[in-house]
Amino acid sequence: MRIVLALLMSLACIGPAFAQDDAPILDADARYIEVDGASIYVIERGDPDGLPVMLLHGFGGSVFTWRYTIDPLAEAGYHVIAFDRPPYGLSEKSADFDWTGTAYADLTVGVMDALGIDAAVLVGHSAGGAVIADVAALYPERVLGLDFAAGAVITGDAEADAWFTQQAEAQDSDGGGLNGLAGNLRDINPNSPLAQLAVRAILTPERFADLLTSAYYSPEDVPADAVEGYGRPLTVPGWEAAFLKLLSGGMSAPTYTSELWDTLSVPVLLQWGENDTWVSPVVGRALSERIDGSVLKIYPETGHIAMEEQIDAFNTDLLAWLAGIGL
Repeated sequence: MRIVLALLMSLACIGPAFAQDDAPILDADARYIEVDGASIYVIERGDPDGLPVMLLHGFGGSVFTWRYTIDPLAEAGYHVIAFDRPPYGLSEKSADFDWTGTAYADLTVGVMDALGIDAAVLVGHSAGGAVIADVAALYPERVLGLDFAAGAVITGDAEADAWFTQQAEAQDSDGGGLNGLAGNLRDINPNSPLAQLAVRAILTPERFADLLTSAYYSPEDVPADAVEGYGRPLTVPGWEAAFLKLLSGGMSAPTYTSELWDTLSVPVLLQWGENDTWVSPVVGRALSERIDGSVLKIYPETGHIAMEEQIDAFNTDLLAWLAGIGL
């Protein structure tokens, strides 16, 4: 969750914004597709006849999150799709878009429709876990399997669900929490030039680096390209208004409820860092106990971004699990 602040803070590290007509393509096999009137940045690799696997990033992430995951899946014969959901990554920025749980589920299915995919395995990191849970609740026929990678989801377990509230309170107590910032921005017009200027002026690159580092188990685990890579949204015009809208109450609670875990009939994988301070492994363990037949993998000396910190183990476990899912 805190990585959204990092993205906002890194403006000074990025060059001038591209015009929307000249929107950047920074990855091989990437393109823009239109879904519900929005320009969505999509990577599609692998065998188009292979099992479709969709990778959904977390709050403040992008397809960049999956840079160590996409090729191993494609090379194993899977049809791999990753996309930036607005207002993140290189997808179009607008303060008029709907950021609700239902809207994100609709967008995910809209991407599938645009690419001719009937159903897919969904892999959701952090807040992307809530998105794939919403898809499973609203469009169960489109889901072949679910992988929650440090998924920020409601479990129905009192200890696990209380952890999110405690974490938010801890962040806000030191003045650096997302909730505190959102509260201060609650009544601000996201289209106000003054508000947008304030966002750029208040949030500094130094604070960005500190917050980004906190997602990893240790500073040595932070990839050299992380600061620039997670700053991608700032290459797209309108990022200030879009993020102000998001932080000022543009989001709502997810559609799914904890009862979803009792009704799932698809394979479920849970991948967590043992030392994750952003979404505690207590959440993964609670899901493991709740979801019959789920597979739990917890990685030692690993923080919130296991797909970057434990590349080989993360990909090996994901591929082994996928092998058991047929078309």
